[in-house]
Amino acid sequence: VITRKDLLVRTIAMLRARCGRAAYEYLPLSFVLPADAAACTAAMGRDGGATWIAKPIASSQGRGISLLGSSAKLPVGEDCVVSRYVARPLLIDGYKFDLRLYVAVSSFEPLRACASSRRGAAKEERSGGGTRSAAESRYVFEEGLCRFSTARYSDPADGGSAADADVFAHLTNYSINKR
Repeated sequence: VITRKDLLVRTIAMLRARCGRAAYEYLPLSFVLPADAAACTAAMGRDGGATWIAKPIASSQGRGISLLGSSAKLPVGEDCVVSRYVARPLLIDGYKFDLRLYVAVSSFEPLRACASSRRGAAKEERSGGGTRSAAESRYVFEEGLCRFSTARYSDPADGGSAADADVFAHLTNYSINKR
């Protein structure tokens, strides 16, 4: 459910409906094409000048990803996820990055996951309330991964078209940046 782009978008939409939009406002507006093509086109029309990112559903390692400046460039008939591109992302020394943290989730209904720190005992947070000590279970792997783009970030809205954007400045995929 959370490892496929299309199912993640559908799950977040369901959770927004159930829990309220405010709980998930940190996630960009996203659509699954071709099913949501009309809603996506309407949203892109309302957000004139915004940049959007399209990612094929059945792909990995950065293959097929494109930045879009208008709905005219939407992949027609392709199964993909289109999301509003995050404006002004957090950068480290001018480079985009992402963090990968590995978490074991023991239950989705109710949601159960664990946060830990080296200083104190970890407590498992449960959506239904209550905690459990880390001695009983550990769900967060102590090490993570940080991936960087290999070119300095430049905002696609600051001149030039989204299609002309440097892929090395916008994607952190190892397969693309290993050059």
